[in-house]
Amino acid sequence: MSRTNKTLDTQKNPCQHWLQWDSSNGCWKSYDKETKTNVNYPPDTRFVCLDALSTVTGYSDAFQKGYYGNEVRNVGKDIIRAMCDGKEIAKGIWRDIKIQVRDIKFATSVYVMAKLGNDYQLANLRLSGAAVTGWIEFTKQCGGISALFGDVVVTVTEVTQEKKGSVNYTVPHFSIVSRTLTPEAAAKADELDSQLQQFLEQYLKGGASPSASPEDNMIQEFKASCSAAGISQDGIQKILQEVGSDGQTLTEDQMSQGFALMDAIPF
Repeated sequence: MSRTNKTLDTQKNPCQHWLQWDSSNGCWKSYDKETKTNVNYPPDTRFVCLDALSTVTGYSDAFQKGYYGNEVRNVGKDIIRAMCDGKEIAKGIWRDIKIQVRDIKFATSVYVMAKLGNDYQLANLRLSGAAVTGWIEFTKQCGGISALFGDVVVTVTEVTQEKKGSVNYTVPHFSIVSRTLTPEAAAKADELDSQLQQFLEQYLKGGASPSASPEDNMIQEFKASCSAAGISQDGIQKILQEVGSDGQTLTEDQMSQGFALMDAIPF
C-alpha cells in the first residue's frame, strides 16, 4: 500500500458466503462459523456469474481430512498447491497433482452475486463431483463460461436423483432464467465484481503463467493425464467428445471441463 493506494498488502477475500451442493439433500449449503452449523439454501437460489476458477477438493482416508488448494485460471499451466491437514502434499499443474494424489478431486470455483435473504451478496459456489458435471453440461450448452458474464441470471431448475452402486445422490441442472437485470442489481453486480477482481488481481499475481499453451499442445497434455490416470483410449475419446473437442485441439475451457469429467464420470 502507499499514500494514494490504500490497498492492503494482503487482501482478504471479499466473498461473504461459501456454498457447496449438498448431494444428499439436493440443495445448497454453507457452514456458519459462528453457530458451527450448516445453513441450507433452496436449490433454485438465483445468481449472477462474476468469475470462475479451478481448484482441488476431496477427502483423504489416510489423513481423515479434506483436500484443498489455491485457485487457478489455467489448469494446464498454473501451479496448484494441494493441501491436507495444513500440509502441502503435492504441487504442480492439475495433470501432475492427479497422478500424485489419486483420490483428490477437481473442483470449479464460481464467484457469483446471489440474493441470500434480502440483500445481494458476493458468494462462491464450490462445485465438484455430480455438481460440476451438471455445471459443465450447462456451460457447454451456453457456449462456454464467458457467455454467462453479463446480465444473465442462473439457477438450478431441476434436481435429479441418481445412483452409483449403493450410493444415492442428486445432480443439479442449471438454466438461464433471465437475460436482464434491474438497474439496482446491475450496479450491485458491478460493485461486487470490482471488489472481487481487485482481490483476484493480487491473489493470482505471480501464480499465473505469462501465456497459455497452444491448443494443439493442450490436447497432448490432456491425453497424457488421462493415460496416467488409467483411462482407456475409448474413454479419452468419449471425454473429448463430451467437451466438444474435434480430437485434434483443445481449448483452455474444454481442458478444464475434461479434467472435471475425469473425476465425475467412470470410464
